[in-house]
Amino acid sequence: MAMRVVAGLVFTIRRDEGRLLEIAGLEDATLGVLEVLVAAERGDHAETRRLLASVVAGARSTGPDDLNWLCLLSLIAPAAELVGDVERCRWVADQLDPYVDQCVMWGRSYVFGMPVSEAIGIARRGAGQPEQAAAAFRHGIRWADRSGAAGFGARARAGLASVLPDGDPERHEVAAEAHATAARLGFEMVVAATAPLLVGPVATDAEPVSVTGTGVDDLGADPHGAPPRSARVRTLGRFEVYGAGQAEPAHWSSRKARDALKVLICRRGRAIAREELIDLLWPEVDVATGRSRLSVVLSMLRTALDPDKRLGTDPLRADRQAVALDLDLVSVDLEELLAHAAKGLRIGTLSEPDVDELRLAAELAAQGPFLAEDPYAEFADGTRATVERTRRDVLHALARTHQAGGDGREAARWWGQLTDLDPDDDDASESLLAVLEAAGRHGEAADHRAARARRRDGR
Repeated sequence: MAMRVVAGLVFTIRRDEGRLLEIAGLEDATLGVLEVLVAAERGDHAETRRLLASVVAGARSTGPDDLNWLCLLSLIAPAAELVGDVERCRWVADQLDPYVDQCVMWGRSYVFGMPVSEAIGIARRGAGQPEQAAAAFRHGIRWADRSGAAGFGARARAGLASVLPDGDPERHEVAAEAHATAARLGFEMVVAATAPLLVGPVATDAEPVSVTGTGVDDLGADPHGAPPRSARVRTLGRFEVYGAGQAEPAHWSSRKARDALKVLICRRGRAIAREELIDLLWPEVDVATGRSRLSVVLSMLRTALDPDKRLGTDPLRADRQAVALDLDLVSVDLEELLAHAAKGLRIGTLSEPDVDELRLAAELAAQGPFLAEDPYAEFADGTRATVERTRRDVLHALARTHQAGGDGREAARWWGQLTDLDPDDDDASESLLAVLEAAGRHGEAADHRAARARRRDGR
């Protein structure tokens, strides 16, 4: 039982921190049915669907009188939403509605998972019922505020913001509140979900909210063609840093300084403790030595990002305990990709995808893998998985949108890119064959079938 409790606590904390993949596969932590959320975090839709089926079977074999029943249904909601299973989302929401005032325990570990209202909100959102989802998330906000549960309040507000229509002043208000609370608590999952909702003009008379970590504004671009005043970092395809006002990439004299910046980029504006950063860079040294070395490295980072002191303030938000990259001053292509993708996919709304935004995201993703020169860097695993999952979602949305609109050529283009990215995606492969055949491109279809057969035969 003790190990179950520990595993449940670690799972819950790491999920909120956006670091769930760090515990995936731990031999001493039996995650059981919670593995479906690990698969979802990894972006493995096929595995998510497989595990989801077993969780649904488990839920159907028991009932509300079983302690584990609410847990199983709460897992079905986000997993079903992720893979687009509308019917299961609607089913699980209907099952949970009578228990809206109760709470979920993770598995049988007796660790608090979430209020049932949050699971209902997620399920109603996945079922395409934004008004009912909003009601459930509002219920969760009231519960969290009464209980003083700031983290659950941030999650509920993020959920509410995701289903409110564009232009609704409340959407920006609750998203900003959720973002600020999540940043303070280190809830990277909520920070990432709310940041795209805070980009752009707000339909309100209130002063605009400044959001650290969106990284998508045109930070100081000169209309006369001079290099932008902001620092810029490229992480997709190759790693390059352009200091504020610099037209040429920075030349590094320290590999550790480059690595430190990469770690900060993976934190996406969230602070990392100095001791943790020291342990990543110099695992063999004592804390005192590490602190001295880190001070030198951070000084080198500041010089690379702002060599001529154009920014007017420190591009690093640092104190004696922690360090973060100020994404209001440093533009990172990773953040631009994720922001364009979120706006294009219109996550949590019933609006059609925004093809222009999706194309911008696809163009950025096509530049190459995230931190390609560091394929085995464990600190980048979670961010790399997010980028890969986002690229697949963008390509799926582009292909489906063009196919539904009757544009077979564009649909084939995007389905083709998706099969190149993931040759084992059978749905994409079948869709590509369908649009090729419909367009009379029988030779290309035959070549694709032959390539699939060779892969399956291991040749």
